[in-house]
Amino acid sequence: MVLGRIVFAIGMMAFGVLSFVYADSVFGLGALPAWLPGHEVWAYLTGAVLGVFGACILLNAKTRAAAIAVGILLSLP
Repeated sequence: MVLGRIVFAIGMMAFGVLSFVYADSVFGLGALPAWLPGHEVWAYLTGAVLGVFGACILLNAKTRAAAIAVGILLSLP
């Protein structure tokens, strides 16, 4: 069970890093319409959220709340 939590947390932190590197939305998250401004801001915000929640899951701090928040974020259209 611990190995699965660690792998999931590292994956979420990697998605957060990818959001910062490419300044684009993560695969799986709905892309914003082209006419809406602020694509980079959305990418940086979701990258920070995924990175922080991934670190919380990895460090076993507020794990349940962080996992629920990541699940909600990934299920948004």
